[in-house]
Amino acid sequence: MYRKIAVGAFYATELHQILVNAAVSHIIIVGVTTECCVTTTLREANDRGNDPSVILGAVEPDLELAKVSSAYSSATQLMDTSPSSSMSLLR
Repeated sequence: MYRKIAVGAFYATELHQILVNAAVSHIIIVGVTTECCVTTTLREANDRGNDPSVILGAVEPDLELAKVSSAYSSATQLMDTSPSSSMSLLR
């Protein structure tokens, strides 16, 4: 964990360099403010060549599948963690 100072997790932080140094390309994004912090971090991750996933159920409840899937690259994975899903990936 680290402290962020802006809406996106990458802005003015060392997160990108930490991920590069650790050879991490796939990241999982969760958060409370879906329409702001989560979506901004998704855009920042895509811009930096990461492979982001969003865990449905670990973001603000009103997240609409179409809102994320239409706004971001096809690399963005939506992970359904509901009890009936067995952590399936939705595309």
